[in-house]
This record gives sequence, structure tokens and C-alpha cells, in this order.
Amino acid sequence: TLPTSYYGFSWDDMAVAKQMIMDYGSIDISYCAAHQGNWWKDNMYQYCDVAYISNHAVSIVGWNDNIPADAFGITAPGPGAWLVKNSWGDWWGQRGYFWLTYYDASLEYAAYAYDFTNANTYDNNYQYDGSLGTSYVGLPNGAFIATDYTASASKDGYERIDSVSVAFYSPSVEYSIQIYKNADDLKLLNGEPLLSKPVTGVT
Repeated sequence: TLPTSYYGFSWDDMAVAKQMIMDYGSIDISYCAAHQGNWWKDNMYQYCDVAYISNHAVSIVGWNDNIPADAFGITAPGPGAWLVKNSWGDWWGQRGYFWLTYYDASLEYAAYAYDFTNANTYDNNYQYDGSLGTSYVGLPNGAFIATDYTASASKDGYERIDSVSVAFYSPSVEYSIQIYKNADDLKLLNGEPLLSKPVTGVT
């Protein structure tokens, strides 16, 4: 599958995280998986009570508000935990899953949910690394960015572009998309515009 949209949100409202799990099946988070300040119980319950830097990415697939606060290596401030699908194999934890207390101090401030489409939806997918990246670039209002690809034309020499993706760090960003043909590598806007008018919208 291929991600078609992603949604970033903070942990300020736990109800939002739970709703995102119900709507999209899981949410992706980062936390500190290995540090002397982590408290594990039987590799199934984790509570890190210190805000260490996260070092591991996993998917939250559920939750239980009734997991006792004392189920972890040390007692958490309250009950409840996220059900986490780990990437270390089904030999670990509860067949590859574990419980992460709601109060884990190493949780990154943001979590992400994704829409997906079948990977065979398009004949060709053009991208650089397939991720959202690990950093961001600030642009002033009205600035533009461009990406340059060499298309893999069909037998008749044509290829229709069905979809274009963009990703922004902030919500409610107005965007305008145009596609150019035979553009100069250094001056992409010198190419022939293929859309009669740009596609516009708001993230």
C-alpha cells in the first residue's frame, strides 16, 4: 500500500488519539525503548518516567483504560495503557505486542495517522525516499518549491499524471500545484505548463 494522506497531531487530547486509531486502524509514535530509566515488567508493560529522547518508532493499535497503574516495573501516575505493535518479532512481549502506559514520559509530542491506497493503483510512482523526511524547511508566504522527475512514458509515448502529493508541517496551508513539461533543471518554471490553471486547495 501507499500512503495518500497523513495526519499529525499532539497528545494534548487523548480522545483525539483514540479516535484516530478507530478511524485509521493505528497511529505511529516514537518513544524511548531502551534506557536505564525505563521500567519493564515481563517485556509486556513499559513505563519510562523520565523524558528521555525517543529512539524507537512503533504503531499503537489499541488501548485499555483499565490496565492498573502498578502493572509496570514501577507504579505509573494512573491506570491505562496503549496497546503497541512492536517490530522485534512475535517471540517478544505478548506475541510482538506490549502495553505502554499513558504516562510514559518519553513519548514524542506528536503522533501520526495515515490513509492508504493500493500500491497497484498507479503504473508508476515517482518519489525520492518514500517518507515524510526527518526535517523541514521554512518558506515565506508565496514561495514555491519544485521536484524534477523523468517520466517513464507508455508505449504510445504518453503518461497521464493522476496524483501529486505534498506535505506541510503546519495545517491550513494554501497550496497551488502546476505541472511543467520539458523544464530546465535549474529553472523548472520555464517548462510548458500542462494544466490550464493550477490545482489549488488548503491542507
